[in-house]
This record gives sequence, C-alpha cells and structure tokens, in this order.
Amino acid sequence: MVIVTKPGWPDELTAWGTLAVAVVAVGVALFGEWRAGSRVRAERAHQADVLNAERKAADDRLQRQLEDSASQLQQQLDHASAAARTERDRAHTADAYLVQVTPARMPAAAFRSQITTEPGIPVTCPVVIVRNRGHYTITDVDARFSPDGRSVTSYHRTEHFSSYYNMRELGGLVDDLTGPEHDFGRRILTPDDIGMRFTHDALAEKDIQGCYPVVRWRDHHGQRWQHRLGIVKPIPDAAQWEA
Repeated sequence: MVIVTKPGWPDELTAWGTLAVAVVAVGVALFGEWRAGSRVRAERAHQADVLNAERKAADDRLQRQLEDSASQLQQQLDHASAAARTERDRAHTADAYLVQVTPARMPAAAFRSQITTEPGIPVTCPVVIVRNRGHYTITDVDARFSPDGRSVTSYHRTEHFSSYYNMRELGGLVDDLTGPEHDFGRRILTPDDIGMRFTHDALAEKDIQGCYPVVRWRDHHGQRWQHRLGIVKPIPDAAQWEA
C-alpha cells in the first residue's frame, strides 16, 4: 500500500525561494551582460568619436597646409607675374624712348608760308622731326603744337621721308633714280625710314617763345604713347590732346 502525503508549506516556500533565487540570478546575469554591452558600446562610441576628432583634426591640418601652400604658391606666382609685368613695361618704355622727337624751326620762305604779320616782325615756322630709332615699326604717328603751353593746334603739313634716302651709299644701285615723292599721308615709321616732319605755318617769333610739340604714336603691341617735353608715357586711345 502506497501512502501519498501532501507537501507542507515549508517545502513549497523552499521551492519558490529557489525559483526566485534562480530568477534573480538570471536577472543579475542579464543586467550585468546589458551593462557590459552598454559599457562596450559606450567605449566604442567614445573611441569612434576620438578617432573622428583625430581624423577631422588631421584633415583640418592638411587643409591648412594645402591652403598655406596654395597661398604661398599664388604669392610667388603673383610676384613673378608682377616682376615680369614690370620688366615688360620697362622694356616697352625703353622702346618708346627710342622714338626721337626733335623740335626745329623753318624759315617762312622755305615753307612758302603766307606771311600775314606786320612787316619787320620776325616770323618762323615751328617744326618737329620724328624718327624711329627702335627695333619695331610704329604706326598712327601724329603731332600737335603748343605755342603758349596752354593750347594745342595742328601742324599744317606732314611729310614722310622713306628709307630711300638711306641708300645713297649704295652707289650705282640708285644713281639713276630720283627717289619717291614725300608721302604726305603716311603715318607709319619703320626703323629704316628717315623720319617724319611736321611743319606749322609761319608765326611771329615773339608769340611762340617756349613753344613745344606733342607727338603720339602706337607701338607694335598696340599701345598708344605720347612724347611731351621730353617725357614719354602710355596714354589711352581716346585721350584728348592737351598742352
């Protein structure tokens, strides 16, 4: 005969206690694992932030170095360009000063001027001779005359003397030639040409004391130049004539 006895409450409490302990142990283990995982994730996130910060700092340093290098290179290029431009401007100015401008006078009779001044008053014709002593052709050669330093007026006659007159030493090659007529419309001077002569009609000498010419031309770069009282400078194409 089997006798079944009903467990008493102390045994039930023990079982529940064991189960509770097991649950708590599992919870503690899970909580510990969660905390460990959180700590690992936090450390990884921190390491990632540190790595990103280091990368950003490195990128910023590299960018600054590149910008500094680019700035230095640009400064060097600007300096070289400015130096080249200065040297080029100096060379162009030197070429411009090779255009020779020479004021002169011509007797009224030689110019066949219509003398309208009173008899006994000396008269003369202001002249300027322009010669190209440079290495390149100049164009648009023109001149004005300032009788008083305050106003300018045009010359009455312009003559171009070609390179033919430099060929006299060639002897028989030109002995039977008479040479070309003076060109009154040509405004081009090659380095081989004799030059150009601008002549004003006769004026009373007393009215042109201290008079001077103003001469302009264009060089082979297309730059317009002006010679005035010994000073040569570049000018705009549309510059007005001034004394």
